[in-house]
Amino acid sequence: MNTLPLEHRPHTLYRFFAENGALLYVGITAALPTRLTDHRDDKPWWTEVARVTIAHHPDRESVLAAELVAIKTEMPRYNIQHNASKSIATAAASKRPNWRGWCNEPAGDIWQFRSRASGYQKEEPLRLYWELHCDPISDDWLPDEIAAEELWRIWITRYPRDEHAEALFGPGAMRIWWFVDGHSIFEGAPFQHPGASRYGADDFLSHYSVPLNAATGEAIQWTRLPVVDKLWRSGRADKGGFIQEATGWKPSPLQPYVDVQQLARAARLTQPDTARDLGRVA
Repeated sequence: MNTLPLEHRPHTLYRFFAENGALLYVGITAALPTRLTDHRDDKPWWTEVARVTIAHHPDRESVLAAELVAIKTEMPRYNIQHNASKSIATAAASKRPNWRGWCNEPAGDIWQFRSRASGYQKEEPLRLYWELHCDPISDDWLPDEIAAEELWRIWITRYPRDEHAEALFGPGAMRIWWFVDGHSIFEGAPFQHPGASRYGADDFLSHYSVPLNAATGEAIQWTRLPVVDKLWRSGRADKGGFIQEATGWKPSPLQPYVDVQQLARAARLTQPDTARDLGRVA
């Protein structure tokens, strides 16, 4: 039995191909046989799979990076996350509810912006999507299999402290990574705290012009964009949604970090082991 925390275990990046060679899906797992069985049981497009390829990675961080590149560059048919070629309609092809929750959100303001590379104009709603360290742990379950509070317990006890955030913001701090999320785009958010940005200087404004309100022509105020609700309940298996579901908390726009100890205490949930995880005497 592998006793290593999940983030330190070897992981596999897998690709599903159709008979004609079209790439259907890219995914990651630390338990390949179980994951393949899950896909067989809950993906309506499973019968299209004719070939599977795998690539091994030493840990979760490296496989997540490889997955991001693969989805963005290879554009698999049934992936939603990171896949700029996919619209919300694609989410209906999977049993798992749309991970970004667009089906459940009001349209809100419509924004116009242009690709800096091609000049092509887009017009769509935008919002801020947030992610905490290793919160995609939820990818391995559905809400009817595990409660939000239990996922929180697994997450808070298995994953190491965010030493980078603690150096900037103090004990217990964990960075919040921000993305601009639209129906057809998913890019790093601009104006993040320099210590909290996941992709450095590369962000939405590296690839697109400043969005203008389609109705008023006014330039966007990034701090007024709605922050996505990430939930974990029947009909909503949002990636990392167990955090908001278990605590009732979500961050303010572009908030750079959260004190997970304070959050756990306030929500009366499992707290990090301060002696072990924070390297301090409790």
